[in-house]
Amino acid sequence: MNIKKVIIIASIIITIIILIVIGILLYKHFKNKNVKIENIKRFRFNYSVGYHMNGSYAYEINYDGSHYIASIKKDGVAEEDAKMVIISKKDVKRVENVLVKYKVNKWNGFDKVDKNVLDGDSFSLYVTFDDDTSIDAHGYMRYPENYGKVKGELDSIFNEFYDRK
Repeated sequence: MNIKKVIIIASIIITIIILIVIGILLYKHFKNKNVKIENIKRFRFNYSVGYHMNGSYAYEINYDGSHYIASIKKDGVAEEDAKMVIISKKDVKRVENVLVKYKVNKWNGFDKVDKNVLDGDSFSLYVTFDDDTSIDAHGYMRYPENYGKVKGELDSIFNEFYDRK
């Protein structure tokens, strides 16, 4: 085989690889925007507030086919001692409204870490919807746009759930 054929074949292979990478990047970019926030089937948001025992918050919503059940674990409380509360579809809609308001669907795929911090805070969000789309985001001392506002509004909503009898 002469050198011209080798160069042509190598160019074709490199072009194919570049097109595949571009395709994957475009898919990830548009996949984030295609998640429609409605009809939560499962929701989990947790974040750490330090490295003391049970130093985190964890909020969950699960649909069991007939009821929405919220689980609320506050700072200093063990996971197994989380409070369980039956909530309404209207309550779930409040959570969805926060996600829509701050365009949390754009968080999908967020996974950033500040490697220069040894004992910082982290967060994790995982939401699935009736249409089987999902949002999955994680961070350690790095946060997506409007993270503080979303966390604050979710804290407020889940504290209301927690205070219910």
